[in-house]
Amino acid sequence: MQRNFLLVLAAVVGVSAGPALVQGQVSCSKAAQPNAAIDACSKMIAESKAPAKKAALLVRGDAYKRKGMNQEAVVDFTEVLKLHPKNETALLGRGESYLADREFDRAIADFAALAAVAPEHATALIGLGYAHLAKDETELAVEAFSRALAADARNGVAFNNRGLAYKKLGNLDLAIRDFTSAVQFHPLYALAYNNRAYAYEAKGDKQRAVDDFRNALSIDPSLTGARDGLVRLGAAGAFVAEASERVRQGQEVAEKNCAWCHAIGAEGASPNPQAPAFRAIHARHPILALRAPIARAIATPHDRMPKLPLSDGDVDRIIAYINSLAAPR
Repeated sequence: MQRNFLLVLAAVVGVSAGPALVQGQVSCSKAAQPNAAIDACSKMIAESKAPAKKAALLVRGDAYKRKGMNQEAVVDFTEVLKLHPKNETALLGRGESYLADREFDRAIADFAALAAVAPEHATALIGLGYAHLAKDETELAVEAFSRALAADARNGVAFNNRGLAYKKLGNLDLAIRDFTSAVQFHPLYALAYNNRAYAYEAKGDKQRAVDDFRNALSIDPSLTGARDGLVRLGAAGAFVAEASERVRQGQEVAEKNCAWCHAIGAEGASPNPQAPAFRAIHARHPILALRAPIARAIATPHDRMPKLPLSDGDVDRIIAYINSLAAPR
C-alpha cells in the first residue's frame, strides 16, 4: 500500500520511482514519528505539485497536531481547504486543532461543515458535542452526541460525553444510564466509571459510588479524582495510599525531568514561556481525561528538548501528579 502510494507520488512529480525516492518519502506518512513526518512532508510540499502536495499537507498537518503545534496544523489544513472546501480529513483535523486551542466557535464551524458533508461521521459529531459542552451549550451537546450514537450505537466516548451533558442538565438517571452504556461497550473505560461514581454520589448512593471510584482507580491509577472521592466517602484504604504515593513519586519525576521548562507547582511562571504550567493543563482539556494528551506529549520530542527516557510507570506518576494539581471537575 505504502509503495503504491509512493509510485503515484513519483508519477505526479515527474521523477523516477527508484529506491531513493521510495526511501526518502516513506517518512511522509501518518505512521511516521511527527518530527520525521514534518521534515519529509515539508520537502515534498516544496518540491511537489497537486495532488501529492495536498496529501503531504494533510500528513504534515496531522503531525503538527500530534505534537500539539495546533496553529501550524491549522495553516496546513486551511491550505487544503482553500482548494477542496469539503475535504473531510482537513475539516476534521482543523476542527480538532481549534478544539485543542479552545477556539470553540471555529471548531464548531468545522465539525458542523464536516457533519453536513458526512452526516454519519461519528467523530465529527463527538467533536461538535464536545465543543458545545465546553461552551456550556449543553442541550446542543446532547443533540450532537445523540446524532453520533445514531451513527455508531456502540461508541463509548459518545455515551460518556452525553452522560456528562445530562449530568450538567441535572438529569442524573439519564447520565448514569449513559455512563453504564459506556462501560458496557468499553469495560476498561476508567473515566466513565469515575463519572458514574460522581453521579451516584450526587444521588446519595454511597456504595455504588465507592465501587465505581475503586474501579476507575484500579484501571487508571492516575485518576486522583477517584482517590479523592474515596477519601470523601470515608472509603480510604490501600487504593488511596497507593494513589497518594504515586502522586508523590510523580512530583519527583517532574522535578527531575520537567521543571527546567514547565512550572510544576501550584504557582509561578514556566521558565520556558511556551511551556504550559502543569496546574493549567486541565484548562486545555476541560472534559477529557489527561492521559492521552499528556502521554502523547511526553512520547513526542519537544521543540527544544529530546524525547524523555521515561518508563510507562513514570508517565503514570507524572499524570497522577498533574491530576492532583487540578480542582475537581
